[in-house]
Amino acid sequence: MPSTNNAPKPWDTDDIDKWKVDPFLPADNAGGAFAEESSFIVLFPKYREVYLREAWSGVTKALKNIGIACTLDLVNGSMEVKTTKKTWDPAAILKARDLIKLLARSVPAPEALRILEDSVAYPGQHGRRHRGLQGPQGGAQGGRGHDEERAPDIPDQGAHA
Repeated sequence: MPSTNNAPKPWDTDDIDKWKVDPFLPADNAGGAFAEESSFIVLFPKYREVYLREAWSGVTKALKNIGIACTLDLVNGSMEVKTTKKTWDPAAILKARDLIKLLARSVPAPEALRILEDSVAYPGQHGRRHRGLQGPQGGAQGGRGHDEERAPDIPDQGAHA
């Protein structure tokens, strides 16, 4: 019996961009305000204190636009982000957490603020590999090739011989 899986699909055309991420708008949040407050705290090294103090006003302004409150504690060397009653995007707190992680790891503020865009992701650090921001230019499609270029001597962990 011939396979029916090979039949042409109406959504499988070249004019449709399947990787496009539609922006999340306040109207998309049907649930309304969050029931509980979420927060994350990230420590930063002492040498980042001067830079963070200078860049913090821009960080605060960007986070306020998405309804996230932030605090820079220079005494304890920590940054905190938390949701507010104005937070409408469920992923906003996760983006804010990634933002303060990037700032703590010496990523310049203008580049780190790109993480707040819907089309940019921060895969983080996995073992010895550390990958930077991934945006619409390669995104998830270009991730594997990027790994193989940067670490060709590390065998693929998924391959079983």
